[in-house]
Amino acid sequence: MGEFLKSNIVGIVIYVIIIVVLIFILIMEYKDINCKAGGGQCGKGWGRAYSAGRPEKDDNFKTLLEKAKSTSRYEINSIFWRRAFIAAIISAFLILFILKSKCPSGITLGYSFLIIYIVMYLTFTLFQQWVTKPALKQMEQILEHLKKQHESKH
Repeated sequence: MGEFLKSNIVGIVIYVIIIVVLIFILIMEYKDINCKAGGGQCGKGWGRAYSAGRPEKDDNFKTLLEKAKSTSRYEINSIFWRRAFIAAIISAFLILFILKSKCPSGITLGYSFLIIYIVMYLTFTLFQQWVTKPALKQMEQILEHLKKQHESKH
């Protein structure tokens, strides 16, 4: 009976930790998504990862090029560990619930979450390395060519 009680307490603690962290992450994602440029802190680490690139009426060509570069870096500047966390916890819970036809124990959920989170996080990281970074390098080359063409005309 003592072992059963200990595992239940551990399971409850795991559920509480996961739920608290999930709520915190959802609040942070909500703030980031609903961040308004000019209305408080907004930008890298403080909201929409592309807010610094918002064009203004009085922006000159060079400023617009810098803002295009900033905007194209959205995927690198966004906080993808939070997205991986949200997707992993939902996936782990749904898979276990469907397989067992009941709520999973906290320990099982914790293990499953960790495995799915690591896979998702590594997948996002690899995607950034293999796809996003080469695309960003290409965008920077395009912007540099545009800058040179503009300078040669003026």
